Amino acid sequence: MVFVDSSATSTDNYLGSLCETGMLDSSGTFTLDRQRARDTLQRFQLPSAHHYVLPLVSCAVRGGADSLFYYRENQQHVVDIVSLALEPETPSEVRAFLELGLTTAERDPGQRISAASWDGQKGYELTVERGQLCFHPLQQPPWPNRSNKTRVVVSPMNLWPKRLAEAICWLAGVGRGSDPVARLIKDYSSYSPIPVRVQGSQINLERQGHWKQLGVLNSPPLHLRPIASLAQKTLSRQVPFSGYLGFGAGGGGALVVVDGLLYPLQFPEAPAEFRAILWHASLKRDLSLLKLVENQELQNFRIQLSEILADVSAVVPVRRRT
Repeated sequence: MVFVDSSATSTDNYLGSLCETGMLDSSGTFTLDRQRARDTLQRFQLPSAHHYVLPLVSCAVRGGADSLFYYRENQQHVVDIVSLALEPETPSEVRAFLELGLTTAERDPGQRISAASWDGQKGYELTVERGQLCFHPLQQPPWPNRSNKTRVVVSPMNLWPKRLAEAICWLAGVGRGSDPVARLIKDYSSYSPIPVRVQGSQINLERQGHWKQLGVLNSPPLHLRPIASLAQKTLSRQVPFSGYLGFGAGGGGALVVVDGLLYPLQFPEAPAEFRAILWHASLKRDLSLLKLVENQELQNFRIQLSEILADVSAVVPVRRRT
């Protein structure tokens, strides 16, 4: 068994980042139980056990996977991260996302979580023990076709209470046919740069853009099919992001995709009809993975976005907010 402390990377970096923007109040000496600190922080990271799937999306994107599949089968929730077999040598930030996903799923005591990876030749059972991601070597492939992937399976410990609850909800007409995990994937991964399939249907197909005026910046990873009659401009800038920005009926503001997950960005100085979909690999997120961290990097991003928006605006005048 191999222990890999990827949580030390994610949690310790987070604790360190809190010091970057603070002011010195006093100095002294104290002790910190890092394991207890990690366990406490993890309880307040993602709001529910269903959110385990969001770090798995980020794991797939950051790790360079070909695609991510999610499906339900015999009361099991299965996530396949295709062409990414995690191992002890996998970069720490990729391992940290998987660890966060497994830890979040374990918050539901009624669920059984299993995870494994296989690269076609060797593989591991993956567990989180004492706050560390552990790799247990496998002697045989964990699935029949020996395909290269990482798989996470979440299943109920006891099927009868779950089936009874589902039957009551069905009879009451509450939540009929709903799947909170599938809904989270669709809400947060609709612009993932890698294919994401939910129950066999791809949710991030080439998306139809309703733009009156469009700037295409730095070869975005996901292709939008814009309306043929709009004014379109190709932009190339020395900035760490790519995407689509311009103006359209109803506006919509800016949406930023970081490691496959979608975040709205406050941009009050933009015109009323402004809209943007941007992919940025290095913006920081808080422990919940549900918010962008307000730091200097995000401020620089807004400044760069304003400058690029001015170039797009120069093509056709647009109405400003009143």
